[in-house]
Amino acid sequence: MEMDLKNVYSMSRIKLITGNNSDLAKDFINLFIAQLTVDVISLEHAVKRNDHINIRRTARKMTSTLDVFGLNKSGLITREIDHCIKENLSVMNVSPLLHKLKQTLDHDRADMLKSLGSS
Repeated sequence: MEMDLKNVYSMSRIKLITGNNSDLAKDFINLFIAQLTVDVISLEHAVKRNDHINIRRTARKMTSTLDVFGLNKSGLITREIDHCIKENLSVMNVSPLLHKLKQTLDHDRADMLKSLGSS
């Protein structure tokens, strides 16, 4: 079931954190996405090792971070990854979700940076 979730992140929140400095805000967003990219790599390695514990641990960590930033689409994917492993489904079910997550995170980053420029 595909849900059309809207991201609800607030650029005003990011601007507040960065003191309304748009260069710092861009760096903040890039660092945030870079950390999520590291987490995706960790997920990929855990999938290759069939390491259910680390798949769930990383997916849950990512979900918490994504929720804080209001990135609902990416958060839904990490929840699906966690659910696949919780239900003891094959890690093969996780691979397409990882691909989808990477694409969604790329879109999230571009959208956040675009919003920063237009706000």
